[in-house]
Amino acid sequence: VEAVDGSAGAAAAAALGAIPALTSTSSALRLADVDHTLVERWIERRDKRATGYSLVRWIGACPDDLVETFARLREAMDTAPKGELDLTIEWSPESVRAAERSNVRSGRRNLVVCVRHDAAGELVALTDVVVPAGRPAVAHQEDTVVRPDHRNRGLGRWVKAEMLRWLAEKEPQLELIVTWNATENSAMRSINTELGFVPGDTWTEWQFKVDELIRRLG
Repeated sequence: VEAVDGSAGAAAAAALGAIPALTSTSSALRLADVDHTLVERWIERRDKRATGYSLVRWIGACPDDLVETFARLREAMDTAPKGELDLTIEWSPESVRAAERSNVRSGRRNLVVCVRHDAAGELVALTDVVVPAGRPAVAHQEDTVVRPDHRNRGLGRWVKAEMLRWLAEKEPQLELIVTWNATENSAMRSINTELGFVPGDTWTEWQFKVDELIRRLG
């Protein structure tokens, strides 16, 4: 479970024997404050640092011919800082489709921007944003990841910049993007800070040993 530090939820987790495993920081970006010159510069920079790559994007369901490589790319989130969480991130084409169906049922539009390594035909970087129908002015930044063997080429900044430019076209009603990052994930937090994300609350993810939780619940 996760809870804001110092909240009743955090106190309840501790009282039930949960172990604090990962600290994360929430942050928000007001789209009216985006430096579009910076965004365009990040996009233009890819011509120097990321030759041999191309952009792929979609709304909703991943194209059938990309779903296997997309699932493998999703699993690269397992390389992100996880603190002491006893967690392995696993994806398959079936779980990709299940997540997409969940978004549809919940009335959420999912926009995905990926980078493809053209020589291998594989997706190697992604960022995705969810826009809830019930609150369409506030989007949620979900995963952003670059496969480890394709890092240090500016691909993370490229997909983030392309997403912002695309959102301005497809979701002009948006006012705010909110996200959470592991506090120790300095690389992604640095990118978000450059874009203008403002830090908010500190959260802790707690994990339980099931037997101990059952015992305490009686």
